[in-house]
Amino acid sequence: MISARMPRYVLIAFFVSLLSLLAGCSTVTTKEAMSVGAVEKAQTYLAETAAVSVGGEPRSINIENFEAALVESLLAAGLVREVDNSGSAPYLLSVDFKNVDLPMFGGSFTINIDTTWKVFDTRDRSLLISEEVASTYTGGFEGGVVGVNRMRVATEGAARENIRLGLEKLRAVGKLDMVPKDAADAGSR
Repeated sequence: MISARMPRYVLIAFFVSLLSLLAGCSTVTTKEAMSVGAVEKAQTYLAETAAVSVGGEPRSINIENFEAALVESLLAAGLVREVDNSGSAPYLLSVDFKNVDLPMFGGSFTINIDTTWKVFDTRDRSLLISEEVASTYTGGFEGGVVGVNRMRVATEGAARENIRLGLEKLRAVGKLDMVPKDAADAGSR
């Protein structure tokens, strides 16, 4: 119970703690934490140049930072030589968020992310690849004691894992100019 005679420093500490908690709610996922990092470089490029697009409305994931992490990871993996979103790239990698499953509370947070990765030939608008990518990441206390920070760290981990799994699927395809135009219609690779 708050008393009129409560020491001033207790009230100040309470309000500082409350502001810190509310400020933590606005933490956003970062490009650096979602990038895949050190990966084995592909032997050949999937494509020399490709455009990248990320869509959907993922809860608690900053879409611009996810796209930047995806681009950085594509380049680091050697799957493309260059990313060109000016409209002149021969291929488009489109990643659409379908679901981001976030827990309400807990000591450790398990985040599930479902995306669809598609590659289009922009010259004739044909679909070359369509892959469903599901990732899960369980974060413990590496984000600290505050729940929103642990949630952010777990979300970044699930996003990073989604990018890693998507890159593995793309790596398995080989060169895009070798993919038959009806490959995506024949089913998921």
